[in-house]
Amino acid sequence: MQYDNSQVRRQDRLLAEARAREILEHGEYGFLALGDTTGGYGIPVNYVYREGVCYFHCAPEGEKLRRLERNPQVTFCVVGRTAPCPERFTTEYESILLSGHLERVTDDEERMHALSLIIGKYAPQFQETGMKYAEKANDDEDIKAFPTGPVTKNKTYLAIWNNVQYTVTFTGYNNNSGDKKIPTAYDGTPAAPAVTPPEGKVFRHWKVTASESGGIEKDKTYTSEALLDLQIRGDVTFEAVFEAATVTVTYLA
Repeated sequence: MQYDNSQVRRQDRLLAEARAREILEHGEYGFLALGDTTGGYGIPVNYVYREGVCYFHCAPEGEKLRRLERNPQVTFCVVGRTAPCPERFTTEYESILLSGHLERVTDDEERMHALSLIIGKYAPQFQETGMKYAEKANDDEDIKAFPTGPVTKNKTYLAIWNNVQYTVTFTGYNNNSGDKKIPTAYDGTPAAPAVTPPEGKVFRHWKVTASESGGIEKDKTYTSEALLDLQIRGDVTFEAVFEAATVTVTYLA
């Protein structure tokens, strides 16, 4: 990534290159501007910057991708410290503006590296869960091959996220039917099926027999109502647990 301020009008207000790269590396978000014959299009986006490359993520379809297909030239702005100066009717602020071509990352290794960087920046405490999410999304992608060859101009790369679903499985809840598998979105809540207890038994609770979802531990138990408070972030299996039914016999004198 080349640092070039030769076209900036106010040369007296330039940031040092080290500070500009610091803002870019540590910025929380930036504004991505795209344009084509239909007009300009600017939106705030999350991103990560490493080793001269900016990575973004977005849905597998939408306005950004449609515009990129027509014109891959973009600008990207990140703002650092700001200080309103009401007595001078102005605002002092730090910012850095990038200009280059935005391309989809389709090489699996680079894409997973980009997603790992993004997860590490915005959700470091969920790195393992996030990478499982990314791997599932990566398996479902259908994107053309990444162009090969030497890099001859500044480029910004776009990492693509795809929606992913986990499987919540309920077992043993009805002797007359098999397991029930429910596709559940990330952070979704599972709805338990109706339970038919065996003769002489009553339903007690659901027991976790397998879990890849953070916060849902194996052997933990839940009522059907409590399941509605869970957030699914991996495949989970619940088994119905029953206990012997009891009756009360009253003798009248």
